[in-house]
Amino acid sequence: MITLNSKTNVGALIDAFEQGSGTLARLAEHERARIVRDLRALQDLADAPRQTASAAVASKEHTRKGLAKITADALRTAKAAREPHAAAIAKLEADRLALRAREMATPKGDGSLAELLAEREIRDELRRVAPDPIQVFPIYLAALSRNDHATARAMENSPPSFPLLTEDQRAQGDFIKLQKSPRLDEVLTADAIAYVYRSTLAAVDEELAAVASDYGVKDED
Repeated sequence: MITLNSKTNVGALIDAFEQGSGTLARLAEHERARIVRDLRALQDLADAPRQTASAAVASKEHTRKGLAKITADALRTAKAAREPHAAAIAKLEADRLALRAREMATPKGDGSLAELLAEREIRDELRRVAPDPIQVFPIYLAALSRNDHATARAMENSPPSFPLLTEDQRAQGDFIKLQKSPRLDEVLTADAIAYVYRSTLAAVDEELAAVASDYGVKDED
């Protein structure tokens, strides 16, 4: 169905981020302004194809085929403009995940043979006194609580053939370590900012797909 509506949902989403009381509102003004500029640039490229197509419809000068070509050209331009934004958001996401991983990691030891043997001895003793993962988990939590990195590391590094922790238990341990991190606020802020960018890019993609559908544009056009 052809529509004359030139307003997209991308702008409304950005308005909600900008006017809400979430992470953007708590950022320094210059950082908040920079992010909003990025998001508005995404809005502009999302708005452009529908505005172009709507104007072509309003002019009543084009056949349906001609309208589809005009729209296809506008969509190609928008998709090309999208790529640098998508690359920047992908890097932002990679940096966020790397920060999270660092803050959830148990501090490394010196990697010496003596240390590796000590870790193996800890694992052997744990398997002897607590052969069931349900019994091992409280020991792991206690090690994290008292910052006993050697014990925690030994348990986390247990070989896949003889795991001392389930995936769920390890995830709970990572959560505990993250909560204790002095950079927790930085991690949560990075999470929230990445979410804002990802959500906006997803809304842009939905809008471009909707324009293609509304105006009969196929991928090969």
